Amino acid sequence: MKISLCDEMIHTVLDNIEEGVYLTDGFGKACAKDILCHVNEHGISLCGSLCPLSNILKTGQKRELNLFLHHRDS
Repeated sequence: MKISLCDEMIHTVLDNIEEGVYLTDGFGKACAKDILCHVNEHGISLCGSLCPLSNILKTGQKRELNLFLHHRDS
């Protein structure tokens, strides 16, 4: 598979930033199936009405949050 210059630049940026980044299909299926569980710094689950991904998909507005992902398999 041929990698374009743009792909190479994206990989370089993602490999060198300290923040976490993940992409979704735009429907939040990973969250809805409890594959990823967002928790705050106190370990409180943000799933359900507090789900940051769900809120972003509803409002379409960017947000910056400090949170953690807890996989269902720990």
